Amino acid sequence: SGISMDDTTEMGRVNRSLIAREVAFTVLMNRKAENGNIIAMTAADRDSMTVKCRWLIEHMNTHVGYQQGWVFYQEWQFRSKELTSYLVAYDLLRGAGVSAASLLPARDSLLRFTASLYHKAMDTYTIFGLPFKFFNFQFDNHSIMTASALGLAAIVLNDNESSDPDFQPQNWINAGMWNLDNSLWVQNGIYPRVSEPDTLAGYAEGPGYFAYAFQNAFPFIRAMGNFLPDGYYPFTFNQASRDIPNPWYDLRYDFLYSWMNRIRMPDGAFPVIHDTDIGRGTAITALSGKPEFNLPNPTFTPDDPFIRTQYIATGVAHGTITDSLFQPLAEAGSLVFRSSWEPDAIYMHFIAKHGIVLSGAKSHHQGDATSFSLFAFGQLLAVDPGYPGASLSDLVNKPADHNLVLVNGTGPLPPNGEFVNTGTNTAYIENFFSTPCLDYGEVRSSYSGAGITRKTLFINHKYFITGDFLTSGATNDYTFQLHGNGLTGAMPGDPTGACFPDFANAKVTYQRDSVHLLAMVQNDGSPAGFTMATDSMAINGGFRHYTKTLVTETGAGNMLFLTTLYPWVGTKPDISQAGSATGVIAGRINGGLQHEFFFAQRVNNPVSQPASVTGLAETLTANGNMNLWSADGTGNFSIAFLENGDSLVYGFQPVIRCDRKLDVAYEKVSDGIYAGFVSAAGTVDLFSDRALKAVSGAVTAISYHADKNLCSVTFSSRGNFRLEPSDGLTERPGFTGLQLTASPNPSQNGLFRVTIDSKAAGVAILTVTDHAGHAVSSQKVILRPGKTQAQASLSGFPAGAYEIKCSSGSGFRSITLVNGLP
Repeated sequence: SGISMDDTTEMGRVNRSLIAREVAFTVLMNRKAENGNIIAMTAADRDSMTVKCRWLIEHMNTHVGYQQGWVFYQEWQFRSKELTSYLVAYDLLRGAGVSAASLLPARDSLLRFTASLYHKAMDTYTIFGLPFKFFNFQFDNHSIMTASALGLAAIVLNDNESSDPDFQPQNWINAGMWNLDNSLWVQNGIYPRVSEPDTLAGYAEGPGYFAYAFQNAFPFIRAMGNFLPDGYYPFTFNQASRDIPNPWYDLRYDFLYSWMNRIRMPDGAFPVIHDTDIGRGTAITALSGKPEFNLPNPTFTPDDPFIRTQYIATGVAHGTITDSLFQPLAEAGSLVFRSSWEPDAIYMHFIAKHGIVLSGAKSHHQGDATSFSLFAFGQLLAVDPGYPGASLSDLVNKPADHNLVLVNGTGPLPPNGEFVNTGTNTAYIENFFSTPCLDYGEVRSSYSGAGITRKTLFINHKYFITGDFLTSGATNDYTFQLHGNGLTGAMPGDPTGACFPDFANAKVTYQRDSVHLLAMVQNDGSPAGFTMATDSMAINGGFRHYTKTLVTETGAGNMLFLTTLYPWVGTKPDISQAGSATGVIAGRINGGLQHEFFFAQRVNNPVSQPASVTGLAETLTANGNMNLWSADGTGNFSIAFLENGDSLVYGFQPVIRCDRKLDVAYEKVSDGIYAGFVSAAGTVDLFSDRALKAVSGAVTAISYHADKNLCSVTFSSRGNFRLEPSDGLTERPGFTGLQLTASPNPSQNGLFRVTIDSKAAGVAILTVTDHAGHAVSSQKVILRPGKTQAQASLSGFPAGAYEIKCSSGSGFRSITLVNGLP
C-alpha cells in the first residue's frame, strides 16, 4: 500500500514505523499473498519491498522533543514505539541478507533517533524550580517503554563505536536493563514500582497498561534471549551497579504472564481493573515463548499490528490452562470466581489492592476498592465503566462509577494527579476457600468513616450471594450500587440491553439478548429505598449508556446488605425473600435439583427458621453471620455452610457443631462421602449416617456417635478435608439400630406405609431401588425415639419386586417391596 507522508503526528509516525516492520518481515519470509494464496515473491517484488522499507527507516523523524511541566516525557511513549518498530525492521532486513552497506543510511537514522531519545531521557528538566530526571522520576509504563526501546537499540546496533555518550550502546543497555528491572521489581518510595518480585502480584496499572508497556518490552526481552545466555549480568546506572538476570529467562516475569492468564474473562477480554478499557484483550503473553501463556482466545487473535510479526516469529504452540477455577489472588488484589474456563462460563471479579500493587497504579488508579464485575454466558452483565482515555478518565473513575457501597454519597477516592489515595482504597482479600460446590472469599476495606467487609459465596457454580457488612461509630446513609448492563424502557433484543425493575420484591433483572441477571438486594434496617439512574460506560474511547440500581438506607450506624446475583439463560430461577427475625435477612431458591435457603445477620444469635419460611421439610437453626442450607431434588442434605458460627441444626439433627466459632463448609459428594473446609483448628461434629474416616485434611482424631448421627472430627489447622465410610455400609447380623417394616406388602396401588422403629433420634435415608439396582426414589426421614412413619410410592412403576433400604447410623436395614402382585 501507499506510504503516508505524515511524519509529524503521533499516529502518522507510529503507522509508518509499523509498515516498515511488517514490510521487512515479508522480505525476510520472502512470501506474499496473491488471490488467497501465500506464494514466493518474485525478485522484483522483494526488491520493491526492500526499497520501501529502507526508505521508511532512512526518512524517519529522528527528532525527540519534550513538553513543559510534569509530563515532559509524554511524547516518548509514541517515539519509543516507533524506534522499537524501526529497529526490528532494520534487524529483519539484515537477517534477510540485505547488505550492511546498502543499509548504512538506515543505520545512521536509527543511531540519531536512539541518541536523541537517550539524551532526552537522561536530561534534567526544571519544574517549579526543581530539577527532575526521567528515570529518577518515572517508574511506570512510560519508563518501561523507553527503557525497552533503548535496550533493544543496544542489541541491534551493538557494534557502534562513538566518543559521544549519547551514541554508545553500553549506555543504552545500562539505561534499558537497569530501568526495566527497577520499574518492575525494585523501586520503592512515594512513587514506587509497578509489581512485586517473587510473588503473583500482577501489574499495578492494570492489564490494559501491562499490554501497552509490553508492546515495547517483549521485543527487548526476546532480543536479550537471542543475544545472551541465561545468567546474571552487571549493569551500572547513576553510578550504582547491580547484577540483573537476563529477562528472557527471569521467572519473575512468569508471575506477570500467569496473572494475565488467571484473571482473563471467558470471552478473552480482561476485567476492567483501573484504567483498562472495556473489552480489552490481547495475545501478547504468547511472546514469552511459553505455551502456557499462549492460550487460545475466543475473541482476540494475535492479528494486532504491534505483535503479529513477533507472534509468527515466536512459533509457540497453544497451551492449556491448568490453574484452579477459583483464584483468590490476595497479593494482586483480584478475587476471581468462575464456573469453568469455557467461553460461556460464569465469572465474577472483585478488586481489593494494597501495598505496591495499589500505590504503583499512580494516575491509572480508579476509586474502586471492593468493586466487582460479573460476566456470564457470553455477556457482560454487571459492569465497571472502564477507561475512556487519559483526557476523559475523570469522568468514570469516582466511587459512584463502580459496584460498591457508598457511604454518605462517597467512597474510595480516585487518584490525585499521579498519587493514589491509599487511605480510602486499601483493601484485602481474606478468609477464602474452595470446595467442590462452594467458593468463598472476603474483601475488607474502610473508607468514609465506615468499615466494609464483602463476603461472597459462589454456590454450585451457578450464582452468588454477597453480604456487605458495614460498621461505623457514626450515623450514615449507605447506598448499594449495581451497575447493570441494560437500559430501562428498552426491549430485550435492543442493542442497549434491557432492565426490568421489580422493587416491590427487592429485585431487578438485566437482560442482554437471551442472557439475564436477576439481582435481589435486601437490607437489615428499615425498608430501603430503591431508585435507578442512567450512567455511562466507556467502550473504545466512546460511551454507552446503562442503568444502575441504587438501594439506599438512611440514618444507620451498622448495616447489612445481602445481595443475590443469579445469571441465567432459559428457565427463570425461583428466588424470593423469606420473612425472618429482626436483624436477619433471608432468602430461598427453589427449582431443579437444588433447594437453597440462606440467611445473614450481623450478630451471632441462634436463629430458627421454620419450615413455613424456609420451604424445606424442617426448621433450620444456625448462628453464623452467613448461613446456607442446600437440599437435593428429593429434599436430602447436600450442602451446609456456617460462617463465624458454632451450630447449624436441621430439624432435630445437628449438621455442624463446633467447639468455637468457625467457618465450616460441609458437602455430600456422594453416598457416604463428604468434603468440606474448616477455617481453624478445633473439634467439629458433622452429620453422618455412618462411621467415617479422614481421607484428606488436617485431622488428628475422629470418632462416630451412632446414636446422634454425628462424626466428631478434631482438626489441627485450617484447610480442606474429605471423609469417607470407615468400613463400608453393611447390614451386619444383629444390627439393632432400627427395624423396618412396610404395609400393605404386596401393595395393589403401589402405596406403602413404612414404619421405622428406632432407639434414638436422628436422620434416616429411605431409598427404593429396582431389580437392576437403580434408585427410583429417595427421601430423608427425621427419626424420633420409637416408631416413625413414612410413605413409599411405586405407583406408576412396573409390577415386580423392589428393595427399600433405610440407612441410619453405621448400617442399614432393607426389605423387599412387592408392587402390584397378589
